[in-house]
Amino acid sequence: SPPPHVSLVKVEVVRAKLLEQKFKLFFRVDNRDDDDLTVRGLIYKVTLSDFVLTEGESNEWLTVPPRSHAVFKVTVRTNLWPQIRDVVQMLKNPDRPVPYRLEG
Repeated sequence: SPPPHVSLVKVEVVRAKLLEQKFKLFFRVDNRDDDDLTVRGLIYKVTLSDFVLTEGESNEWLTVPPRSHAVFKVTVRTNLWPQIRDVVQMLKNPDRPVPYRLEG
């Protein structure tokens, strides 16, 4: 059976304070199989441009129907103060794609 495909479809800034930023990550999980896919958690590392935005683990469960997709939402807190201006600039312009890498 073909493996599921996971992509990061959206990063939303929830709050950006001096020493703590809160983001909501939206992961799309594509089930390319003919059976239900149960996701029992997601271990992820998201790199924006050339720095790590966040890494961690979500223990949420999600069932994706056959040949369908579902969105996995993860709220993360981080301290990107040294890079916060770059991050906010990157996320401010929705027309310009942000280079990112997702490991999961």
